[in-house]
Amino acid sequence: MLRCLVFVYGTLKVGEPNHHWLSNAANGYNRLVGTARTVDKFPLVIASRYNIPYLLNAPGIGKNVEGEVYEVDEQMLAKLDILEDHPKYYKREIRQVTLVASATNPSSTPATNPSSTTDSTPPAPGTELDVWVYLLHSFKPAMLELPMLLSYSAKGDHGLEYVASEDDISDPEDIM
Repeated sequence: MLRCLVFVYGTLKVGEPNHHWLSNAANGYNRLVGTARTVDKFPLVIASRYNIPYLLNAPGIGKNVEGEVYEVDEQMLAKLDILEDHPKYYKREIRQVTLVASATNPSSTPATNPSSTTDSTPPAPGTELDVWVYLLHSFKPAMLELPMLLSYSAKGDHGLEYVASEDDISDPEDIM
């Protein structure tokens, strides 16, 4: 079965409100590879009435965003696409991250290519990885004026706690 690498920066991280999407075995296979930082700078902002973290498709602006890299199978990737409403809301693209720290799990090994995990050597910290990442392409210019984060936590000192909702917020016009 095909496996790939996904970089998560918001509510899918360990300890965050939507991590259950990744940790639920019924959604497919996942394994934490480690923590990483985007090679390119991006604006990571919190917006909408639900205080959602958005990684805006504006490379070169913002910070080298910190997050987690997971190895996932096609089934899990499809579930994440549903959560992120890809390609209508977020668009999943291949970007580069630098591994900061590897997870301690010797049972399997990740690849450095997001489309395949045939590499038999686990990546070391400092390794650049090609990963899938969900970016918001359609956003109002005012979002670039919001505070830009290095790392997201739903209960961070920003004071904008994430609000879970079943509402359809797949229209970028609803963000701000």
